[in-house]
Amino acid sequence: MGGKQYCNFMNFQAEHKTQNNKATTLSGFGPKSTQALVSIGIYSLDELKTHDVYDVYRQLKEQVPGTSLNFMYALVAAIEGLDWREIQKLRRTDILLRLDELGLAPK
Repeated sequence: MGGKQYCNFMNFQAEHKTQNNKATTLSGFGPKSTQALVSIGIYSLDELKTHDVYDVYRQLKEQVPGTSLNFMYALVAAIEGLDWREIQKLRRTDILLRLDELGLAPK
């Protein structure tokens, strides 16, 4: 795997403290992904589910440099209770088409 560390989003649970000491647990996300979500005001999976996943991805792309397409798959997977790799395999084309419509597709 070329020395890179890969995170299995659906099996990793991270806890963080926000600036106001609110404990945050985002099951299924690693520490960096959790920190990115907290930076746009999402502190829990329940909160994530109340937002449009494409809008969340747009906010992440604007606020967090290097936000990847895999993060989009992980967002969808978390909402649907699946592994991000299943989302990537089964829905990649649909997601890419929607991102393209919104001007968010990777270049």
